[in-house]
Amino acid sequence: MVAEVFYLQSYLDHVFDHTWSLAIEEHFYIGLALVAFLFLLAKPKTMSRFVPLIITALLLLSFILRVLKSLPHKNEEFFPFFATHLRLDGILTGALIAYLYYFTNHLQKIMQYRYWLFAAAALLVSPVFVYSGGSYIMNTYGITSMNLGFGIFVVLALDKGFLAGLPNVRFIKPLYYAIGLVGVHSYSVYLWHLFVKEQVLTLQLNYRMGLTVYVMLAIVVGVLLSIIIEKPFLMLRDKYFKS
Repeated sequence: MVAEVFYLQSYLDHVFDHTWSLAIEEHFYIGLALVAFLFLLAKPKTMSRFVPLIITALLLLSFILRVLKSLPHKNEEFFPFFATHLRLDGILTGALIAYLYYFTNHLQKIMQYRYWLFAAAALLVSPVFVYSGGSYIMNTYGITSMNLGFGIFVVLALDKGFLAGLPNVRFIKPLYYAIGLVGVHSYSVYLWHLFVKEQVLTLQLNYRMGLTVYVMLAIVVGVLLSIIIEKPFLMLRDKYFKS
């Protein structure tokens, strides 16, 4: 339990199989606060121009370290790893997008190529459908490609011109809001999905039926528990610890 309490699940033995990713998030938030503090001690306006370069350098470093870690296991069908420094490029991609969106106009400039960006994003996420998770290709180039691809999709989602008409299309509107609902409660869905999976496995359904039941139940349980547990606590937080 020590690893769970102090968010060391990505390096030490842990109780829950999936909370290693939560540890990575916490490490990132703590690291980001320290870096921001150092920037304040220096000259913020001068240092801000180096933010994209620093994030890009860290992205490359994480990729290189992951390749070096995976090379000795190149011929293994499945090789898992959870260490923060090997998984940091995913959250760093989001940080880079956020910085470019709020503090520069670079994203607005490239939106004229939005349809080319969509094609590039689709191509970049394609390894997910070709290679199995834990394989050498997926552990190295695949994860990086996937992160970049989904990062571009996030950029496109920020473009009002690209998605403006979708909510008003009759057959897309329900899907649009359903995806939004899952997105709002995705943290809770992630926390509870393995518990749901274990319960569904006891039903001994065939693969397709089991997968369908598992996905639907994971979403329903996650959304309900988010409303019942998470939302009231967030309201208490906002009441007594105003930001």
